[in-house]
Amino acid sequence: MLLNGNEVIENIDERNLSRELEIAKFRNYGRERFSDLIRYRISFEEFIRNTSNFYSIKLPLEISDYFIRADIAPYFIMSDATILKDVEELLLLKKNDYNFIANYREVKQFYYKWLIQKTPKEKLFFANSLINSVERNFAFQSFYNVFLYGIILTFDSNCYNPKRAIELFDRSIEIVNECNISPTIKNEVLYFINVYKGFTFLKEYEYLNSLETFKNSLKYNPNGVTAFFYCALSARYIDDFDLSYDYLRSIIEYDKTRFKFAINYNHLDLFNFFYKNAIFYHVFTENGFAQLLPDIDFMIRSLYSGEANSMEKTYSKLINLDNLRIKEFFTDEVVREIKFLKNALDQYKFKKTGLIRIVEQIFRDKLVTVIEYIRNLIETHYFEQIKEEINIFDRQIDQNKRQLVRIKHELEDANKKIRMNLDEAAKYLEETITERSTFLEQKIENLDKNPKFNASQVFYSSFVFTIVVSFIIMFVLGIITSISGFSDEIASTNLAIKTGLRWGGVTFVLGTFISIFTTFSSFWEKAAEKRRLVNQLNKVKESESMEREHIHEDSDRKAKIYEQKFKDRIKTQEKIIENFISEREQNYNHKYNLARKEIEEYITPLNELLESF
Repeated sequence: MLLNGNEVIENIDERNLSRELEIAKFRNYGRERFSDLIRYRISFEEFIRNTSNFYSIKLPLEISDYFIRADIAPYFIMSDATILKDVEELLLLKKNDYNFIANYREVKQFYYKWLIQKTPKEKLFFANSLINSVERNFAFQSFYNVFLYGIILTFDSNCYNPKRAIELFDRSIEIVNECNISPTIKNEVLYFINVYKGFTFLKEYEYLNSLETFKNSLKYNPNGVTAFFYCALSARYIDDFDLSYDYLRSIIEYDKTRFKFAINYNHLDLFNFFYKNAIFYHVFTENGFAQLLPDIDFMIRSLYSGEANSMEKTYSKLINLDNLRIKEFFTDEVVREIKFLKNALDQYKFKKTGLIRIVEQIFRDKLVTVIEYIRNLIETHYFEQIKEEINIFDRQIDQNKRQLVRIKHELEDANKKIRMNLDEAAKYLEETITERSTFLEQKIENLDKNPKFNASQVFYSSFVFTIVVSFIIMFVLGIITSISGFSDEIASTNLAIKTGLRWGGVTFVLGTFISIFTTFSSFWEKAAEKRRLVNQLNKVKESESMEREHIHEDSDRKAKIYEQKFKDRIKTQEKIIENFISEREQNYNHKYNLARKEIEEYITPLNELLESF
């Protein structure tokens, strides 16, 4: 059965009423929990002041994205954002390769005038001025000019043309991709163009397209918090509550990371800025998140420290720490940490609104880290003193160990020297034996060449001598006989001849026998000499092994003497080292126990503080 008209109107009214109650509850939750931290309206001057403060500090890439709220997105173009300065420097570069026409300053001036005008008529005038400036030579316009053109068509109600705006953003993206610029600058520019393109889809209620566009922007800046925020809102409008919740979680984690950064670097002004301008507060400016209120409440509570008035308790423990008599151990770093915590906790300890319950845990963790660091400083202080005193023993031990090494090296050198002497003696012996053996062998080989042992030469020499002697005897005796013989000259001469021949012949015969004997005796002498030389050679060779054995025995004897001598020195040195090690150990244990007692007196209160967390 179809509903009648009254029933339909009644259902619509009920749905609208339910929606209004949901939004009212959502806004009331925001007011109660975040009070004046939620800014529904932000002036141009306030926005510029905030961005100027934000970009005056160099932040890590992970937390360097400034949140651009859709309703004030046009303001961002006039901010001090680093990427805008990079783009301006790029566009004003002389002889650039991008073939852009030089009307950057003109277009920017028109945009600024459009932005600050109060009346629709004046705004329309400067909007049209910008549009006309860009439309002239449109094909040669820079991505920046085309981008501003798209923003005008998106955010100026009199010029509103979302379809054309999308085309302009796409054209701007196309130009950027064609430019040969730094990848870092290119990615940042593409991120912002896609964000503004997403705003256009969002204004046209094309939530699927806006979600995809914001997701696409994250390809160029994975830490883009603006994209996180509007991905969450787009996902909510298409009723993908889980995805919306995940992106909202990313936003609050992003804020938490910023808080940690400022706290870790003891930057109170930066923490104040991040706390007052947390991105998550902007969630309550978007009524589209009203249906997610229970999930948002659960998310916030899940990040609580889990203890009420935790900030006050942390501050109280900090004061207790500061009152302990341990300041003598504080380094400049500890003093700075405590000073920061004292100032920060004193400023925020009574706050009940905002994300204070999330910040409490970060402050508490920092205080715990400081206490643990102080405890380590105290232990290090005493242990360093012990180390300095023990180092005296260590130096003595090292010195004696080096002496032990030197002794061992001396032993090795002595053994090496003995081995070298042994080798030299063996080599000298070998050379001597070889020389003597060679001399005797040569004498044996040259026996035949010795005239003394040459039989034919001996016989010849002896026989010649016999003939000479025979003739001498024959003449001498013949003359003697002739003188003392007969008066008859003829008879005397004959007698002399006969006598000389007789005795000369006798002498010849005897000399011949003697020559023959001498010849045979040369054979005997040669054989005897050869036997004598061979015996000498054999004795020389036999003496080599004996000499070698004697050299080795002498070398072994010296080696044993040296080894025993060095073993005694090594044993003495090792005993000295053992005594030093034992004395060092006793000294260390004694000083360690004393130090531990003193350390315990100081760190016991610190441990009690840590246990109280």
